[in-house]
Amino acid sequence: MANQFRALLSYVASFVTRFSMWPGRGFDRRYLLWPLFLLTIESGNIMGKLDGLLMTHCYRHYPFRSSRLIARTKTSEPSLMPSATTENA
Repeated sequence: MANQFRALLSYVASFVTRFSMWPGRGFDRRYLLWPLFLLTIESGNIMGKLDGLLMTHCYRHYPFRSSRLIARTKTSEPSLMPSATTENA
């Protein structure tokens, strides 16, 4: 994520440089606004990552260490995994 923050700074610097030079170059809208487009994409990507980290409370490991924990159910609930003894009709 550090590389993405560095990219954000380079996009801002690029936009400032291009904006300061546009009176001498002429106004090319795509050339001038391209860093803002990239800035929007990269900032959205970072915000999505931060939102995901906050929603998962920064989990660092897979919560189910073995597949048996996933398949284990209470006796009153129907099994989520098909057993080998039942036949599908």
